[in-house]
Amino acid sequence: AMADDAQDLWNKMANRSDQDLYITHDGYLKLYQLAHPRLEGYDCILIDEAQDCNAAMLDLLLSQPCPKILVGDPNQQIYAFRGAVNALSSVQSSQMFYLTKSFRFGPEISYVASCALEVLKKIHHKTIVGGTQEGAVDGSKVGQISIIARCNLTLFNEAVRLCCGEERHEGEPSTIRGAFVGGLKGYGLEQIVDVYRLMTISRDISPE
Repeated sequence: AMADDAQDLWNKMANRSDQDLYITHDGYLKLYQLAHPRLEGYDCILIDEAQDCNAAMLDLLLSQPCPKILVGDPNQQIYAFRGAVNALSSVQSSQMFYLTKSFRFGPEISYVASCALEVLKKIHHKTIVGGTQEGAVDGSKVGQISIIARCNLTLFNEAVRLCCGEERHEGEPSTIRGAFVGGLKGYGLEQIVDVYRLMTISRDISPE
């Protein structure tokens, strides 16, 4: 019964004339894959962040007749919860090359990263080499910093901490200036405002 319901749901999503149920972004991709498209006029296809390809995208790309180059890092796979299959380990390659030098950080961070891979992942033959820029691994903060988090709540809490918490001298306004990448609208923070309003609304107000 569940399989029949799922099939019925998919049929409605894929039906352009059915306005009761709209298709998702993943649905667009699946329809495109099922159409077996052929990308003509390309000498090669470069697939970046290949460790985060899902099965539909991987099938679509690998079915093309031209050569394919897959680039990625299996240690940075973060979309397994969305069906990512780590194409770097699931695809048989004719040649493999390791990119071990990074220009994003210096020797301090690269040393710690290599130690983490050796101890936690038992990887001993891919030592990461950093660039020449200065870096630190002691938690010190100099200049502009960025905060990366898995959920918006963590980002909100960090913003509150920086603007209202320990980083601010008591009795003085915060001198820290910050911004959310892409603007605030994409973070759904208005939901937190809605919760605050519900929590602070007067209990004496009777419903209309």
